[in-house]
Amino acid sequence: AGKCQAGKPKLYNTSYTGTIFYSAAPLPDGGLVDSGSAGNSDWIVKRLDASGTVIWEKSGSAVGSDPGRRAAVMSDGTIWQAGRVTGGGRLRTLDLATGTIGPEVTLGAAAMVDVAALPSGGGVVVGSNGQGPWAVRLVGKLATVWENLIPTTDKTGDALRNVAALPDGSMVVAGKLGKPLLAKLDAAGKTLWLVTYDGTGATEFYDVAVLPDGGFVAVGQTLVRLDAAGKLLWQKTVAATFLYGVAARSDGSFAVVGTDNDTKSVLAMF
Repeated sequence: AGKCQAGKPKLYNTSYTGTIFYSAAPLPDGGLVDSGSAGNSDWIVKRLDASGTVIWEKSGSAVGSDPGRRAAVMSDGTIWQAGRVTGGGRLRTLDLATGTIGPEVTLGAAAMVDVAALPSGGGVVVGSNGQGPWAVRLVGKLATVWENLIPTTDKTGDALRNVAALPDGSMVVAGKLGKPLLAKLDAAGKTLWLVTYDGTGATEFYDVAVLPDGGFVAVGQTLVRLDAAGKLLWQKTVAATFLYGVAARSDGSFAVVGTDNDTKSVLAMF
């Protein structure tokens, strides 16, 4: 999840045939780092300037579905891209300035789908390790610091889909644990709280954002607003089959995007 600003006109519109981008990480200079998969077996990362001009583009082959998912820019100037390949979750690194490919690591037995930079350096990656919803903290050249596996009876279906970091080094994760799941982990990977939610047809959360007051909003097949302690403030169902993304604004409002029965796009402001 990211930040959005009101009153900003569209600056450019670019499409790429055969490519699915899962994330666009904003840069201080107004540019973006786009991350995703090209075709069925290639990962791709692009760096664009503020006008949408490609500064560099890197891609590579990897056997497996969705080899490239979301990416984040770390405090040391590297890009971490999460993905899924045959044999487990794959995390690769690239240099922000040049796109030079750095260390890679394969962990778990299923998938890495999202990554977030942490204030103290390094980052946290979430997905599934083949045993259930899973988060792993890595630093430097992708050395593992800790792992957190959430117990489940559905080891193949339950997983984490998104992670958002907080200024104190803690993080909130979203996904599926039979029902839509939200949990907060401290900087050492300990689970501080974990909650699941009911809702008509709701099975999981796809995205979560941190709000200026320290609370959270999560979206999927339902929409929930929590305070900083994880207490549910309200829950809504909007006119969409799936809500895939949420972006917080500095005034405490937020935007959600999704699809209505996969026939039309939905954008709502709260």
